[in-house]
Amino acid sequence: MKPFFYLLMLLLTSSVFAQQTPEVKYCETITCYKVSADEFTMNTLQDVFNALYAKVPGIQIYNKQIGQTPVFRIRNEENHIVYIDGVRTTMEVFQALNPSDIESITVLPNANASVIPVLTQNL
Repeated sequence: MKPFFYLLMLLLTSSVFAQQTPEVKYCETITCYKVSADEFTMNTLQDVFNALYAKVPGIQIYNKQIGQTPVFRIRNEENHIVYIDGVRTTMEVFQALNPSDIESITVLPNANASVIPVLTQNL
């Protein structure tokens, strides 16, 4: 069972990373905030959210308790898009990750989150 599981995970991760993400393509033309792995290791952060406090202006994070899904707002808006290592993710995944396993986090704030579906129609 384990070899099949590892093969399945390998196939899933390679197919996900083979796709071109809108974050990679459009981050140069719209406002986005990036946190790289160097910032995690330099500050020895215990929590992914602490890195976002330093890099994303106007961020507010609620419900950071263990077992609860956190909510974060950027300038009192909740409609934003988060990419971890180039893959769009949810807050449940975001909370479960270890900071040492992350290469980069990209946050597209509220206005840019509404632009991305329009920009990706021709991908």
